[in-house]
Amino acid sequence: MISIKVFVTPEGSILGFELFGHSGYDELGKDIVCSAVSSAVYMVINTLSDVLNIDFEELTIKGENAYLKFKISNKDFYICKYIMAGLKNHLVNLEEQYYKNIKVSYVEVQSID
Repeated sequence: MISIKVFVTPEGSILGFELFGHSGYDELGKDIVCSAVSSAVYMVINTLSDVLNIDFEELTIKGENAYLKFKISNKDFYICKYIMAGLKNHLVNLEEQYYKNIKVSYVEVQSID
């Protein structure tokens, strides 16, 4: 199962995500659930870094362990908020379709700044 943690401040700001695990939907290389999650997350990371020039508070990618974590700072929240909300909505929609393969949970974090 892919476990997804959404890092949210007490005010509701989404500051990051942590993902780990394999969906188990199909064998490696044919797993549409893993592909959907990976594609969405990498698109967001690339948009934030390459298009919006956001410097991540934290960015850790361990492909061999199926682990990815990224956080933005509070100062970048306003420029990133719609993209972060869109990713959360996309992942929740995937969880609804593939509830045996994806679990989304929320972790309250303090403001970074």
